[in-house]
Amino acid sequence: MRVFPIVVLAVAGLVLTSSHAQQLYKWVDKDGKITYSDQPPPKDAKNVEQKKSLDSGPGVDDIPYSVKVAIERNPVTLYANFCGSGCDKARALLSTRGVPFTDKNPDKDPGALDALKAATGALDVPVLIVGARILRGFAESEWQEALTAAGYPRTNPNLRSQPPAPAAAQDASKAAATPR
Repeated sequence: MRVFPIVVLAVAGLVLTSSHAQQLYKWVDKDGKITYSDQPPPKDAKNVEQKKSLDSGPGVDDIPYSVKVAIERNPVTLYANFCGSGCDKARALLSTRGVPFTDKNPDKDPGALDALKAATGALDVPVLIVGARILRGFAESEWQEALTAAGYPRTNPNLRSQPPAPAAAQDASKAAATPR
């Protein structure tokens, strides 16, 4: 039996069932037991990870099958701290698309620092890992393509309606559609 995919789906389900922004914590206790909780871990916990859902969403049963498959095959991890615009845009992109992700801050978690260095050979943030693909630095088009290729929807399935396009984009699309 493959336990890892079940655990990933269970964690994703817990993350997505929130009706508000919520933290989910994973840690290893002093006895080596892995724990998941919405409460912060004790001070003696090891390998602490924070998982975030930044917007409201459906229950695990309402997650489209394609998203469940994407979560299983290509889990998303963001290495970021408070680096300014790049880290803010990285989190906003994942939130806007409704992508469940693990948010690791190498400044606060030595385990995350070591994992970032092992994955990239450097300590620069933001870094997005989608499955086995590593994307260094925030480049929106590259990140969008990686998420789409991994099976995540282009738009957040949790949003009832998408905001209207800016007027400039609407004018450009009308001009492109008008025959000359």
